[in-house]
Order: sequence, then C-alpha cells, then structure tokens
Amino acid sequence: VIHKAYITRDIKKRKKTKMSYKNKRKKEKEQVLVKEVLYMSVQDYLAAQKIGKREYNACVNKGKYPYLPVLENLISEDDIDSEVSIGNDQIPLSLVVGTCNAARTNAFAGNFMPLLEWGTEFSAKWASLSDSQVNEGIRDPIKVYEYMNKFYVLEGNKRVSVLKYFKAVTVNAEVIRKVPKKSDKPEVK
Repeated sequence: VIHKAYITRDIKKRKKTKMSYKNKRKKEKEQVLVKEVLYMSVQDYLAAQKIGKREYNACVNKGKYPYLPVLENLISEDDIDSEVSIGNDQIPLSLVVGTCNAARTNAFAGNFMPLLEWGTEFSAKWASLSDSQVNEGIRDPIKVYEYMNKFYVLEGNKRVSVLKYFKAVTVNAEVIRKVPKKSDKPEVK
C-alpha cells in the first residue's frame, strides 16, 4: 500500500526540480543577454574613445587646445552682470561646446568624446549611460550655463558625450543664462 503523503511529496519534488531547471535556464539566458549588452556598451565606448583620440590628435597637430573649452577660464565673475534661470528646455547639442569647470576637461576631447582608457570608473559609467540610452533613452536633464548663445555643461558631461556619440540632435537641459555686463565689445552688443 502506497501512502498518500509519499505520493504528494514525490510530486512536489518533481515540480520543484522542473521549476528550478526552468529558473536556471532563464537565469542563464539573462546572463547571456547582460554579457551581450555589456559587450555592446564596451564597443560603443571604445569606438567613441577612438573618435575622441582622433579629434585630440587633430587639434594637437593644428596647435589648438585639444580639450573642452572651460567657461571659468573664458570669463571671470566680474564680467557677469547677473544669472537668470531659464528653466528646463530642449537645447541643440551642436551649441553645447564646453564645460563649466576644469575638473572634467581632460577626460574629453574637444568634441565631447571620451579620452580615458577602458577599465576606469569613468569608462564604466559612460558604458552604463550608453546602455541606458539604447534601451530607454536618457531622461534626466543636464545642467548648463548659457553664455553668448553657447552652452557649457555644469552637470551631465557624460550624458552629453553619449548623446553626441549617438548623434542626438537635442538634449533636455536646465538652463541658467549668464548675462554679461554692458560693454563696447562687439560680441556683447
């Protein structure tokens, strides 16, 4: 005589084994997918780095400054009359030309493409942003200063770099305008 409890235990054991096999296969597929995505992100970073190094070398050969322009090096606070918050807006990436402070400037060529080698924290974050852009788009706005109709990034240099790599046209940005003091300079008039 087979006891009912033994049959129930045996059936539960079989179901558990089937479920664990299915879960194992599902996890393996997810791991393969993650590796493929990481591979693509790494490839994107290396391709962007190659473009950045090409731009860097071209600038050096022409005797130009090879890094991003830095707003704090271009103007002093004495040149500014006021700062006006414009709010969030879509701005053309072609007008995003530099960064606000010198801290990040050596990580990017003049075209916002990365220069640092793969394996750094910077490159891992860039690759992660690249993956995010491909899968869902970059949603967080960057912060920029607008000075003389050009934009300088305060927060979001890597986001700009990734978007420029993927040839995006605009970026969502929180804009603060730096209004220059009145002067006789033609660019200020």
